[in-house]
Amino acid sequence: GGGGSGECWFCLSSSKVEKHLVVSVGENLYVALAKGGLVDDHLLLVPVEHVRSARVLSTTATTEYENLKDAIRHYFSSIDAHSVFYERCVIVRGVLHLHLQAVPIPKSKVATIDDVAAAWRNNSHGYQMRVMEPDESIGDLREPYFLVEVVVVMIAVVVVVVV
Repeated sequence: GGGGSGECWFCLSSSKVEKHLVVSVGENLYVALAKGGLVDDHLLLVPVEHVRSARVLSTTATTEYENLKDAIRHYFSSIDAHSVFYERCVIVRGVLHLHLQAVPIPKSKVATIDDVAAAWRNNSHGYQMRVMEPDESIGDLREPYFLVEVVVVMIAVVVVVVV
């Protein structure tokens, strides 16, 4: 399952990828504008190759992934916004390709990190939601999953919805 690169609209080698949305291409990942983004500057981090989730990225790709997330956090901070990252590891229309959503939330709209976490929990639509433990890693998650990382003042709180 998960579809191959020929039918996947996130694989750069696919004819279905919308290359005009691509902002930057690295060794293992690319950054793109979200098609129909929630807000201006809504970005996607996407592996160049067909990879199903962040759980299975190579060590090199994971390092690049974390470096890109740091760069996006700094960019969002420079525009006076907090960072919310989310990954939905579920098959959509027959395709499962990692794409981390990066959404800036204006600092004026968020009182505290607890408010953000509470908002996610209160709007979970019946899904089990919890905060990951500090010693827990994404590799510990079972698929499918929905992962949200909220960053306020460079302190990360990761909230997981088990689907």
